[in-house]
Parts: sequence; structure tokens; C-alpha cells
Amino acid sequence: MQNYEGFSLSLLGTEYAKPLAAMEALIFDQAWDEKQYRYLLGQSHFLCWGILNKGQLCGYACGYLLAGELEIVNVAVDKLFRQQGLGTRLIRFVLHQSLALGMHRAFLEVRQGNIAAQALYARCGFVPMGVRPGYYENTGEDALILEWLRKGSLCD
Repeated sequence: MQNYEGFSLSLLGTEYAKPLAAMEALIFDQAWDEKQYRYLLGQSHFLCWGILNKGQLCGYACGYLLAGELEIVNVAVDKLFRQQGLGTRLIRFVLHQSLALGMHRAFLEVRQGNIAAQALYARCGFVPMGVRPGYYENTGEDALILEWLRKGSLCD
């Protein structure tokens, strides 16, 4: 666990399935439910890190870590806690923790129209490596594929 100005960052267990699903339902159109989170959090290759304030989930990042590669699949910060640098702290923590677990490469998809998320990932060293046309079923929006390779600092 790491502390940052009243917030703590830690790996989340199955006890966080319900708050993860609740936050995700508020933020994303196509959200995972509590049952899905409970199942995934029980898998050794699926990891979910959270940023907490007094035990309350304020943000999270989840992904699959296999063969030295981290595929980040879900990232969110509660709307009440945005614009405070928590996303950067969270991604930095995820990369740092994953490096300790043998990760050498990370990648993710981000909506082409999500400029704020793209800026966050760019600050953390992610670079574009491709496009998935029509990736998001509900809108047909393209996804940018971003990649992170260990080079220098973990987020500016």
C-alpha cells in the first residue's frame, strides 16, 4: 500500500467487487457487474488496483498480467475526484507494481474521442501503436491502441 495526501493506493481483492461494479456503472455505458468482478478478482492473472480515501473507492485500474505484458482494460476515477492528479498517481502506481511483478510492456485501448484520457496516458509514457476501427459497439467509435515500454520515469 502507498499513501498520497490522504489517499491510499493498493491492490484490490474480491471484497471490492461491489464498489468496482457500482462505480463502473456510473461511468461507463457498458459496465462489468459485481459477479464479473468477483470472478475476475479471483483469477491470479487479473489485477485491479484502487485509489482509496478513508476506505472509499475513488478510482481504479484493472488489467491482465501475462508473460510480462500488462493489458489495462478498465480505468476510472470517480467524477467527484477528477482533476486532482489521482489518475496520474494511479497509473504510475499500476506501472510500478507491475514492473515489480515482471512486466516489461503495457498496452490499452482508449476511445479516440477521450482526449483527457489520451493526455493522461501520454504523460505516463504511452504512445500510439495502432487503431481498432469501430471498436466500441455502442457508438462505433474507433479505439486508439497505446503502448508503454519501460523508458525513463513513470509519468511526468
